[in-house]
Amino acid sequence: MVKVSVIIPVYNAERYLKKCLDSICVQTLKEIQIICVNDGSTDDSLKILQDFARKDCRFIVLSQTNQYAGVARNKGMKYAVGKYLAFLDADDYFEPDMLEKMYLRAEEDNLEVVMCRFSRYDEQTGEMVIPGRTFEDSFFHDKEVFSGISLKHAGIFQITNGWAWDKLFRTDFVQQCGYEFSDFRSSEDGFFSYMLVARAKRMSYMDDILVTHRVNELNSLSSTKEKNWLNGFKMLLLIKDELIERDIYNIYEQSFLNRVVSFLTWYLDSMNSFGAYKNCYMYMKTYMESQVGVLKHSREYYFQEELYDCYQRVITLSLEEYLYWENKKHINNIYIQSETIRKQWRTIAERGWVFPYHLMEKGKTVVLYGAGKLGQAYYSQLADSGFCRELIWVDKQYDKYAYMGVVVQKPEIITQKKFDYIFLAVKDKDSQKEVREWLFAQGVASEKIKGFGQK
Repeated sequence: MVKVSVIIPVYNAERYLKKCLDSICVQTLKEIQIICVNDGSTDDSLKILQDFARKDCRFIVLSQTNQYAGVARNKGMKYAVGKYLAFLDADDYFEPDMLEKMYLRAEEDNLEVVMCRFSRYDEQTGEMVIPGRTFEDSFFHDKEVFSGISLKHAGIFQITNGWAWDKLFRTDFVQQCGYEFSDFRSSEDGFFSYMLVARAKRMSYMDDILVTHRVNELNSLSSTKEKNWLNGFKMLLLIKDELIERDIYNIYEQSFLNRVVSFLTWYLDSMNSFGAYKNCYMYMKTYMESQVGVLKHSREYYFQEELYDCYQRVITLSLEEYLYWENKKHINNIYIQSETIRKQWRTIAERGWVFPYHLMEKGKTVVLYGAGKLGQAYYSQLADSGFCRELIWVDKQYDKYAYMGVVVQKPEIITQKKFDYIFLAVKDKDSQKEVREWLFAQGVASEKIKGFGQK
């Protein structure tokens, strides 16, 4: 009988892959299935996987076009036959007794989820760091077996992070819940992991350090998340919607909102480009707060009040004011003090190319007028966020943009469509005035017209 199925998504991981796979092959628990999903690698990763499979019959090697780790894990789960599921990233590795210890704990206490501690290996410095747990431990009350609901403040979002590689899941429990990993490029495991621990009735936490997680690897997806900066926000909103759907949001609200505050302050700080930093800042300010309602509760509602203060500054200050505040905190940092950086900050603040979600309600039919750089930025954000019930994109030069591969229609389509708002993604004031007058001539009411630069 296969006791544990280990699922490993692999994308261009040849540098670390052998160490990862070796850590699975030498597990003291022998009755395991090792499912490796090659996610369209262009290096020698597939060859390495095939070499391991030739030597060890426990391996199954699958391949797909590059669709990111979440889709690869979902594919692997379809082939899993083990009583439990474990997940490992191709640049991380397990301790030799990891699966045996967690399997025995799960069997002994009839658990749906088992969690363990981990260490971090810094790829840039070569240092091994073991994160402390003083804050997280305050939620346990010395419970050997617990559910999320039984924790103090229902603190399930505090005792663990939203990744899968430090957990063992009972397969039939995962199947019963019906959850899969999101198809995001990053933050893809948060929904899967958090919702399973939120719904589990029997869990346990092991104090053993059984996994090593590699950090500061510049080519990893987590290090390039600014390319898809919306994903972290989408993950949080998916969790909130599912908690509401399951009628358990009232139980977990305090725990969840505290995670929102800690995650978003970290997420903003983790962006490696000014563009992504600006996008996250403005999205938090103009949209995310209206969806989660952090500030509807007092400061005392939050476990780490300094993080709440940071979040509150994001929501209440302009970007330029916030960066000035951050600049004061790092006044001895010459890089941040430089005039060049301050000019970049001002440019970012003045640009404001994040869609102003506060100007309209979610779930409406919106016509976006304008297919230039501004319109393309707004269209991408609206389409990715799912903010609109229906999104219609128009431009008077639609034929030019269509030739360039931009999916845009002619403005006259508005006379054939029902819509709630028209948003003018046009920066030039004279051009905006001209479009407004044309819209008025088509019988569009002024209150339905919103535009760039509107407060």
